[in-house]
Amino acid sequence: MPARIVKPWYAPAATGVVFSSLAGLASSPTPGTGAESAVIDNSGSLFSRVRLHGRFCIGSGTLGGAGAIYVFLYPVTASPLGTDAPIGQNRIPQGIDQTLPRTSPNPTATFPETMPGVRLVAAVPVSGPGTLLEWTALVANVPAKFGLFVRNYCGIALAGDPAVWQPSHSYALGAVTMPAVANGHYYLCIAAGNSGPSEPVWPTVAAGATVVDSAVTWLDIGAVAALGSSSNGIVLVGENDQIA
Repeated sequence: MPARIVKPWYAPAATGVVFSSLAGLASSPTPGTGAESAVIDNSGSLFSRVRLHGRFCIGSGTLGGAGAIYVFLYPVTASPLGTDAPIGQNRIPQGIDQTLPRTSPNPTATFPETMPGVRLVAAVPVSGPGTLLEWTALVANVPAKFGLFVRNYCGIALAGDPAVWQPSHSYALGAVTMPAVANGHYYLCIAAGNSGPSEPVWPTVAAGATVVDSAVTWLDIGAVAALGSSSNGIVLVGENDQIA
């Protein structure tokens, strides 16, 4: 009998996790204050694991708090109303957090981080303002339906979504911009100051390149369409084991 090999089988494409917005998410010392995702339905594919890939752009300010951004995963059950919204009525176990008549997604949810079934799946350390954080996490034993919750506790708000570049404009550390003619890339301000009178030649070969724009230095943070056309976002790829 030929040998059989167990190897992972991946979903054919990444799925974007829907938040109303992670842009500008403030730092908070209060557990359960952050951004909550819409329900992620795994009941058809029944992936046993998911790989989370995330990007956080840190704005301007002073590092503080725990110096990290936390990502939680929580299980979801069917609502007694026969729908998966509002999320506040679906979290396991029933009877907890039933008083918030909100619909998903909600950027300012109050989330019970210590509720049974909730798991901390990523603690992303933040080194300072004006930085781009790329991170990944493997989560096993994924429920049929679940959601993600992000709490920022680094002392600095996340950067806002990109705005079109402006000439002779004052840019703060951590600002994100895009060219007047979109090229699929976004750029993070890593040296603050006033931009020049004319648009720089934007690098597009690979993320990580920089360009000087008068007193401003921009970092190419790459093509971010997979993250919902935002400077901050999370995508996931499901996986199972298969015998080959």
